[in-house]
Amino acid sequence: MSAASSPQERPTQIIAFLKRNPSLTRDEFYEHWEKKHAVLVAPFFQKQGVIGYQQIRTAGVIHSNHPGSDPTQLIEFDGVALSLVHDLKLMEARGSDPYYRDVVKPDEERFLDKEAPGEGVVAVFAGGQAPIIEGGKVVGV
Repeated sequence: MSAASSPQERPTQIIAFLKRNPSLTRDEFYEHWEKKHAVLVAPFFQKQGVIGYQQIRTAGVIHSNHPGSDPTQLIEFDGVALSLVHDLKLMEARGSDPYYRDVVKPDEERFLDKEAPGEGVVAVFAGGQAPIIEGGKVVGV
């Protein structure tokens, strides 16, 4: 069993719950998200030092955690994006990046529900990872 990384070296996992543009069916949303948006966001994420990105095709309801949202209201979501980063500040500053502003953001406006809390990113959580199994091997116990 190999030693797990120290908490200071561990990456941060970002979990974002997405609500589709109501003009799209769920299948159209998934198709656009995977085949079009991923192509646009991948180079941006690489530039920002993202070390992992996954799209989870799932749907449900969640309470939005955005400021000004009604914490008692359940909001539907249509997918979950997982991003793994070493520096959360780079992701938080994405709005100032010209590529994000000119390419990624306009695409988000096409496939996300901009009227929903968080402009379609209805809830976001971030926290340090504590790896237990990596590459099929137990590393954290």
